[in-house]
Amino acid sequence: MEYQYVTSKSNYEDLASGKVIESRKGMTSFPVRLASELFQRGVFRLQNKGVDGPYTVYDPCCGGGYLLTVIGLLHGDRIAGLYGSDIREEAVALTQRNLSLLSEEGLERRMEEIRRNWTEYGKDSHQEALHAAERIKEYVIGRTEGIRTGCIQADIMAEADKASAGLPSPDLIIADVPYGQETQWGGTKDAEDPLYRMLDQLQRVAAHSSVLIVIADKGQKIRHEGYRRLEALRIGKRQAAILERL
Repeated sequence: MEYQYVTSKSNYEDLASGKVIESRKGMTSFPVRLASELFQRGVFRLQNKGVDGPYTVYDPCCGGGYLLTVIGLLHGDRIAGLYGSDIREEAVALTQRNLSLLSEEGLERRMEEIRRNWTEYGKDSHQEALHAAERIKEYVIGRTEGIRTGCIQADIMAEADKASAGLPSPDLIIADVPYGQETQWGGTKDAEDPLYRMLDQLQRVAAHSSVLIVIADKGQKIRHEGYRRLEALRIGKRQAAILERL
């Protein structure tokens, strides 16, 4: 894939998983440059539909909220709300903590935790994380409007109504689906393709004006007769499809 928006490689070390943005075993990170590129491609498709920002973004299998948090930090001026759902209770709790970094209060809470760790353990990694958090402040301070956030525990393969309950209608749905290595599909088990089931359920969430971005490994088929494919991308071992509802 040729990058159209993030054409130069920047240093994203401050946003590394486990530094300021928290991580847990079994909850994967995502390449920051690719996250920014895909978000901007989604915005381009929304604008072509006449949908102006700021945008509401929803991740139906959000894990620890890393993808949402990175998008919010890099593109917060174009975002009204960031929302996620996941079948795991611990993932929902971690997503809520990470999304809180998009506010000055939440970021200061995280910085205080890092300061305590630095005082108690004196590790260089804690000092580096504190410096990273100070730089991340530049993404957060000075915004005239805050970003609304939320996360709900639900099985997106069977509970789309529950997963989106109380959430605004999303303009952009983005999902880095389980690859079967570090993460697995959970919840409803049957012979049907889980990715297909997710897309089927998302028809209950997505408006016709919405844009969907689905990222998977090359072994999975991103297919559903209820959607039109706007773009197909190959990125190393990954693939991504940009879709709209028919």
